[in-house]
Amino acid sequence: MASTQAGADLGATPAGAALTRWLKTPLIRDPRTLSRFQQRFSEFMGGIVVEPLYGQPMAVAGSLTSVDDMVISIGHTTPTRCVHPAARGLDDTLILMGAAQGDCEMAGRGTSLTLAAGDVLLDSTARARAFLAHTPARLCMVTLNRRRLQAMGVDVDAALLRPVRANPATQLLMNYAAWVRDQGPLASPELRSATTLHMHDLAALVAGGAREVAQLAQRRGGRAARLLGVKQDIQAHCADAALTVGDVARRQRMSTRYLQMLLEGEGSSFTALVLEYRLTLAHRLLCDPRLAPCGISGIALDAGFGDLSYFNRCFRRRYGQTPSDVRAQARAH
Repeated sequence: MASTQAGADLGATPAGAALTRWLKTPLIRDPRTLSRFQQRFSEFMGGIVVEPLYGQPMAVAGSLTSVDDMVISIGHTTPTRCVHPAARGLDDTLILMGAAQGDCEMAGRGTSLTLAAGDVLLDSTARARAFLAHTPARLCMVTLNRRRLQAMGVDVDAALLRPVRANPATQLLMNYAAWVRDQGPLASPELRSATTLHMHDLAALVAGGAREVAQLAQRRGGRAARLLGVKQDIQAHCADAALTVGDVARRQRMSTRYLQMLLEGEGSSFTALVLEYRLTLAHRLLCDPRLAPCGISGIALDAGFGDLSYFNRCFRRRYGQTPSDVRAQARAH
């Protein structure tokens, strides 16, 4: 699911923000409920028409994230057909459609192309098309600027309607798209511009830019996506007191030294990042009323700290308050 006209249909994006809207429905069996949802879906998605396949009940859950003139759509769906109208006045806008899971098909103008899990396809929004999910599917679609991709050495005309299969950059692009969606407001025009640039870098790697430009895209977009993966991994495992840089490097399929260089490149380190995530986790646990019976030492252990004195020192330096002060304030509210 992706809107080729979402920028207009979502309304003006507030300054300094990436705007994300969500749409979700339980399993729909009743024709009247289906009709009402189809109207809502079309309004949400800029005119796209959705219908269930094979007479099965339909359920859809997804999001649209607008970052300046780039739109990211991520969704889960039961077997469906989505008919995309041709977008008017958007000749420079392309759409990269990918199947993270499921068996899918893009059909239009006598063309039928299959997409399996991990495959992506570049198309023009000026072309009407139908996108079919033949099985339950997880989809990721991103609108891109034709001229920017051409400037990166991508032969756009040659890349259109040519499925890209088993490209390692595809997973990086999908992970980065999900990260952008989950970030909430992007604080500055510079950050939004960098986000858009990284996405086009990854798209150029997927679609096949000129060698020199692809190398630059690899350094910029590929590096950004790998750094994101490292941070997400550390955050997810920070409560493990035995967490090591080697553990994260193995899960991310990179050398320990390369991981350290990624973090050093933005002025951080593995130790500093682990500490920051553990302190953030501890602060959240201290403010959780459901954990009020749990002692401070228990909270510290649950957040990955093995030394209570070290935890207290670091917490006070980070927040300017003791853990007991933070808990007392949370109780007062």
